[in-house]
Amino acid sequence: GGGHTSLSEALSLLSRGTALNMDDENMLRLSTACAAGKAVESAAVTLAHLTGRSTRGALPTIEQCAKCVADADALPLRFDAVAAIRPVAEAGGAGGAGGGGPQRHP
Repeated sequence: GGGHTSLSEALSLLSRGTALNMDDENMLRLSTACAAGKAVESAAVTLAHLTGRSTRGALPTIEQCAKCVADADALPLRFDAVAAIRPVAEAGGAGGAGGGGPQRHP
């Protein structure tokens, strides 16, 4: 099918599997992805909030945004919060080599 599962969908699958006492390799992978996903989601929300503020507070670095996007891309999940910081990360990672590099879309 199309895009990735959202974090909330994955968490819902995990809780259903737990309720059914499913304890296999897939459940283990799902629980690992959910744990990592929650960390990525909270980092993305924080970074998006900080980049959206034009105060003289501490703006996140492009490296922080890029790391968060990379962490998100490494997981088989879809993160709505990451969409807000992806342009920042890509602008920083383009390295001035012309048109922003190849787009990866599975």
